[in-house]
Amino acid sequence: MKLTHTLHSANRSLVLVRRIVADLQRTRDGFRTQRRELLRKELREQGVERADLEQVVERQRNQLRALKRELGDIGAVYREGLVRFRALSSQGPLELIWKPGADALESWCHSDGVTRPISELPSDALG
Repeated sequence: MKLTHTLHSANRSLVLVRRIVADLQRTRDGFRTQRRELLRKELREQGVERADLEQVVERQRNQLRALKRELGDIGAVYREGLVRFRALSSQGPLELIWKPGADALESWCHSDGVTRPISELPSDALG
């Protein structure tokens, strides 16, 4: 069974989530830069420098996958610049949403995708 959170447990996990997301964002930015450089090199040349860059890009891709798995292991996913925690309420499954940089979770949504303020969260999902 996948790990699910209450608002309380999701907010408590932010210490770890902040670190993972910072690593993920830094790695993603480096990956994008190196990938662009690799594409430029593919157009210009072949050789050892290109091969080295391919190895860097592959390492960064693997690191991104590992960081996303680490988030998944704690019941969260990084998507569209937001961290979404799986949660349940009497109304069914929902996502608690954290925007990197915020002190706490500020919104949530059902599967309908409509984002609502955390003040409207069903009481049985508070924890």
